[in-house]
Amino acid sequence: MSTFPAAEYTPPQPKLKICPVAKLSPYREEWVIKARVENKTIQLISNQRGEWRLFSVKLVDESGEIKATAFNQECDKFYGLITEGREYFISQCKLKPENKIYSQVNHDYQMTFTNETIVIPVTSPGETFTESMKLTLWGEQAEQFSETTGTVLAVKGAKQLDFGGGRSASDLMSSGVKVNPDIL
Repeated sequence: MSTFPAAEYTPPQPKLKICPVAKLSPYREEWVIKARVENKTIQLISNQRGEWRLFSVKLVDESGEIKATAFNQECDKFYGLITEGREYFISQCKLKPENKIYSQVNHDYQMTFTNETIVIPVTSPGETFTESMKLTLWGEQAEQFSETTGTVLAVKGAKQLDFGGGRSASDLMSSGVKVNPDIL
């Protein structure tokens, strides 16, 4: 069996059926998710037990979201590989119960990257459309919004409505609006 230097070897894409993020659990033996990185952070933690690096990401698909973390060597390996806003196929992480004290993610489990974890960028573009859509904002967001017609908005968690032959969306309290997002 040949071995390849880590910097030159990209593992083949897993040939497993894509598992929705919301259905991930430690009881599934083999799985691969296809998820977008919504948030990426790195921090240095030190206490009486020592010092370590912690890399955290929030991974999202249409079914839900999950937090993933990496420590020290895996932090170094995956932090530079993973870009916020991009989609990846991810497999072979450890799953453990989510500690709600340290996370705002709505999932019962969290992922931990290991030296066996496989992360492959998704290379095919997602579905796009160019039709106009009305967006209703409420409260403080509506009062502070000052963008002009034609501005690109990325909206997460809004309620989509089909009314009177046209599409519209209503911004809910839990949704997010980004102006001119960097999606490359």
